[in-house]
Amino acid sequence: MSVARAQQEVSSSEFAEWIAYEGISPSHPERGDLYVAQICFWIHRQYLSKSDQKKQKLQDYMFDFEPKKELNDKEQHQENVTQLLSYLGRIDKDG
Repeated sequence: MSVARAQQEVSSSEFAEWIAYEGISPSHPERGDLYVAQICFWIHRQYLSKSDQKKQKLQDYMFDFEPKKELNDKEQHQENVTQLLSYLGRIDKDG
């Protein structure tokens, strides 16, 4: 379709809607992070029990582009302890 024909047949609001849709479309090349997360999600899901599958979220596999908050020493220590206990809990459950 030529530009002239598109300008005649497509309203500016419809054109803006298509631009917005293209920007959030999971198939958009700029959303490679979502595509990779979906692949990891479904592959990992095959190796989980039914109860663990229910706990799993796609968001768990997404890259986090937000800068992390700086923690003071006490908060950092608490974060380290929490991560360690979580890790040990998984070892205990998995054997």
